[in-house]
Amino acid sequence: MKRTTTSIWERFLDANWSRMCYTYYKFRQRVGLLAPPEDVQWLATARCNLRCRHCGSDAGAPAPDELTTDEMKEVIDDLAYLQTRFLTLTGGEPLLREDLFELLHYAAERGIEYNLVTNSTFVPRLEKRLRELPPASVKVSIDGPPGTHAFIRGDEENFEACMYALTFFKTLGLSLIHISEPTRPLYSSY
Repeated sequence: MKRTTTSIWERFLDANWSRMCYTYYKFRQRVGLLAPPEDVQWLATARCNLRCRHCGSDAGAPAPDELTTDEMKEVIDDLAYLQTRFLTLTGGEPLLREDLFELLHYAAERGIEYNLVTNSTFVPRLEKRLRELPPASVKVSIDGPPGTHAFIRGDEENFEACMYALTFFKTLGLSLIHISEPTRPLYSSY
């Protein structure tokens, strides 16, 4: 049977968790042990349009326990309290999250910038919004020459989308990082 009431201790933790973490991190920093997290990686959604052979996040459909908009805003408030500088968005494909830009604006208002890890498919469709609120840096997955990339990513057109995204983000003057998975097909293509 599921319990519906919360104890005084649970309510205290809910109300004070950010402050307790901040105090803990500040104490550890002061004694030279640890600083608050500067960059937090967030799997924004498990939803993805590609079926990459190496996917470690079991992406495809949204996960049933993904955070709601309000829950994520609470996390962002906690991160701001801890003075986190960056939120690195991964997935699935983070650009598929419908409330993504609402959350990014919310984070920006609290001094948190974002980094984006993307398969690039939706960059053209979201170009205007990405230009209005550009990421601090972008990681684009390119897994070798076009044929190898298509084999690994399961999409014949994704290589061109990656090239477009790299060009677009370069016009914004962003730090671009190419990432790829060291797989046998990638190794064999060189």
